[in-house]
Amino acid sequence: MGKSEYNWAPGETPPLINDHSLAKHEVLDRYLRTYVEVLTTRPVIDKFRLTLVDGFAGGGCYTTERGGLHLGSPLQMIHAIRDAEAAANAARNKNFAIEADFFFIEKRRQNIEVLEATLRIDPTAIAYEKQGRIHVLRGSFEDRVAEIVAQVETKGRAGRAIFLLDQYGYTNVPLATLRDIMARLPRAEFLLTFATDWLID
Repeated sequence: MGKSEYNWAPGETPPLINDHSLAKHEVLDRYLRTYVEVLTTRPVIDKFRLTLVDGFAGGGCYTTERGGLHLGSPLQMIHAIRDAEAAANAARNKNFAIEADFFFIEKRRQNIEVLEATLRIDPTAIAYEKQGRIHVLRGSFEDRVAEIVAQVETKGRAGRAIFLLDQYGYTNVPLATLRDIMARLPRAEFLLTFATDWLID
């Protein structure tokens, strides 16, 4: 069975985040920071190109049990890359920059409206937006993935990409789609949510 789907509405309190989602966000944050750290250890590297794709972006924020605000995966990605860049700069003498492009895909219009409103009040997101590096796309992952892969390919075969595919139905990302992406982007990596019984079947 798929997980319960979150829904957002403009002007309403964001949905209550569950412990499972909190744990996944922690894994995402640690993974991205470690990914950048490992791939930028050589001090001669002064620029790192990376594309990050959230295939099921949601509304970008949640409510915690204590009534606070918890940032969703789009802003988790943005903040992790910002912090990873700062950490890399602190460890070297010359300036280092991560040229990151973010693609946030979401099929529900109301969710997109909340996501865009959340991005508009975050200073780091605003800075990336001014550089033209944030792209919010409406539709399903299957509908939009081809154009994203094509844009990554314009960066060259060495272009790196990370796909966060935290799907709801566990069949929203067919394995054939993953194979196609890997064939075209050999250095792509995936953080994929799936049900073990579905994978066995």
